[in-house]
Amino acid sequence: MELININSFKKKAKKRYILHLIFVSLFLTLAVTGLILSLLLSNLEYMPNMIINIVSSVLVALIAIFYFFNIFPLIRHYYRFFKNMNEVTLERHRRRVFEEELPSKNINLVKYRVVLFSYSEGEKEYRENLYVLDNEVEFKKDQPYKIATYHNVIIKCEEILDAKD
Repeated sequence: MELININSFKKKAKKRYILHLIFVSLFLTLAVTGLILSLLLSNLEYMPNMIINIVSSVLVALIAIFYFFNIFPLIRHYYRFFKNMNEVTLERHRRRVFEEELPSKNINLVKYRVVLFSYSEGEKEYRENLYVLDNEVEFKKDQPYKIATYHNVIIKCEEILDAKD
């Protein structure tokens, strides 16, 4: 099952990133231009214009600070994550056994579900934390899976059905 469709998510992330950059640049440019024109075109009684400019400047600054600390990091995170992803960059794991789901983790304001898998190499048993992004897929305990990941985020998974007598 494909948890993340690489091509469509990549296009959406890039489009969203570029549109946000354009709209924020346009908003800030128009705000600064409006403030400067308001001061330059004011009549001799400039006090009301100055008060309006100060209030407007504070509002624009607060909006920009809120945007760049809360919204833009999410947009940038998704853009950077999907930017270099393709079928060749995926790591393919042949057999991972699901152990349990751990508490979620926030990375750059993005919530990742943490799932614990185990696998054997030689005679040693290893445990590995993998992440699920924007998906509510359920894994069955002690069930083996064939998994494709990108930076430890599960992109594709397939249940391995063992032949049992």
